[in-house]
Amino acid sequence: MATAGFMVVTDLDGSLLDFDTYSWEDALPAMRLLKRHNIPLVFCTSKTRAELLQLQQQMGLSDPFISETGGAIWFHPHEMKTMPHGAKRRAGLYAIVLGLPYRTLRKALVDYRATHQVKIIGFGDLPVSQIGRMCAVPPKVAPLVKKRDFDEPFIFTESPSKKVLDHLHRHFAGLGMRVVRGGRFHHLIGNTDKGTAIRRLRQWYDTETGGPVTIVGLGDSPNDISLFEASDIRVLVKRHDGRYDPRVRAAVKTRLAGEIGPRGWNRAILQLLENG
Repeated sequence: MATAGFMVVTDLDGSLLDFDTYSWEDALPAMRLLKRHNIPLVFCTSKTRAELLQLQQQMGLSDPFISETGGAIWFHPHEMKTMPHGAKRRAGLYAIVLGLPYRTLRKALVDYRATHQVKIIGFGDLPVSQIGRMCAVPPKVAPLVKKRDFDEPFIFTESPSKKVLDHLHRHFAGLGMRVVRGGRFHHLIGNTDKGTAIRRLRQWYDTETGGPVTIVGLGDSPNDISLFEASDIRVLVKRHDGRYDPRVRAAVKTRLAGEIGPRGWNRAILQLLENG
């Protein structure tokens, strides 16, 4: 494919990053090719700003990124001519905030649990060490996972019935919130999602570059459905169990990466760049 005016927007866990080891080594050939062609590599994930900044530093990236399931779009000021419309300075970056504050989400989850006696545990209930074990991240990364701005991940300690799940979704929708399912956890977020943030980023990019951008979206779980819906070229990566998520395949038409995690990610990007 022609590379001018393209942007790659990607989920991380189970896609660009190995589900178990968090390594991106298998995707390095494609990542280097993207850099060679000056194609932005935009993270769009449930991970926190702190986690993503660390990953960008390790990978040598400074592109915009989307944190916490569409909670905010972040820009590095040194890469910008002007502050994006609607952005504010926050934590040394420019941020277009789309989600609700973490404290609002956290209170809503705690209140729901107390009122309806649903067995839910959120990240706000857990020490850093336990969050690290649940996410299978190194001890030094676990504190970054805990630094939530716009997303409260949670789990059910007993498998919920469809009735319980339906009620939970309706309840939070009535509060202007959403519950989405990721690879490891459910996430309580504001009335936004990955797709909403990508469309906002597209608007900025079209204005900044003076022309339309073609977005290549990659992901592996139901939390990525809105990411795919906002993308022009959609690539579904095989899950760590070697299968494609059937819920994603039923919801949206995608290309198939052909392999698991970063191996599939690498293969898909190389094929797109070389063959279109």
